[in-house]
Amino acid sequence: MSTITDDFLSHHSQILAEFTNARLNFTNQEHDFKEWSTRCSIALGSGSPLRSPTHMAQNISVDCSNPAAIEVELKDFKELFSKLKVTYLEQETKETFLRVILDDNDDEGETENEDSNERKDLRIWRIKEKDLDEATQRNAGLKQVLVDKKNALQDASDQITALVGEVCDKYEILKTEVGQAEDMLQEIESMEAEVRELERGEDEADKDGHQALSLKETRDLYGNLITQDLELDRDIHELKEVIIPGKRRELENLTAELGRLSELSKRLEEAARLAVEERQLEMRQGKTVAKENIGRW
Repeated sequence: MSTITDDFLSHHSQILAEFTNARLNFTNQEHDFKEWSTRCSIALGSGSPLRSPTHMAQNISVDCSNPAAIEVELKDFKELFSKLKVTYLEQETKETFLRVILDDNDDEGETENEDSNERKDLRIWRIKEKDLDEATQRNAGLKQVLVDKKNALQDASDQITALVGEVCDKYEILKTEVGQAEDMLQEIESMEAEVRELERGEDEADKDGHQALSLKETRDLYGNLITQDLELDRDIHELKEVIIPGKRRELENLTAELGRLSELSKRLEEAARLAVEERQLEMRQGKTVAKENIGRW
């Protein structure tokens, strides 16, 4: 891609250099136009050369006392000079192209010398038909090369555009990942601070605990722990031998009492049910229950 771009720029730089080095001889062209005007006037039988715009402007009378007339005259002058300019450019262009394309060989040496001097002064290139065909083919080849380079440049531009888009997407992803990494780094730092704090607390606890005791103090502490263990074993044995059996007997007595009370409750419920049925039967028969009346009284 870099080689194609360099060739493209080099080719165009060469074309621009050739264009800027071409000489435009306006003085010689003006002289030729005057000669052409003279020949045309003689051929038309006027016998006098065509007047230049300056000569024509000098022969025009202008009434300077009237502003409106001055404006009209200025407008006429502008139209006149515009026509003369267009005519000059047309004739000069036609003559230049005819001199370039046609190969007019005169037999007379004087005419040939004059033409050669004139062409030398005007810096005109004489191009034959064969040279013109070769130039046309070369121009077509250069155009095709230019088209190929343009297509290659367009492909390179498309690739660069796609690459830029891909780079932008990767940059956004990388930016997101960097933010996540920074958050994780902060979390790790906070966790490390917590771990250091916990380690510092454990060290202080170890210093304040039993590991900081002397050998005598450790033996005393061990003896106290053994004594407490023996007392606990004695209490457990007492619970198993005295308290637990007593509680078990008490639980058995309570269970028996609960069974007796449950049986009594069942008998009372049965008696109450029978009494209710008997009362309902007597009420259906229209009998008066003496016990109920006594109870109400």
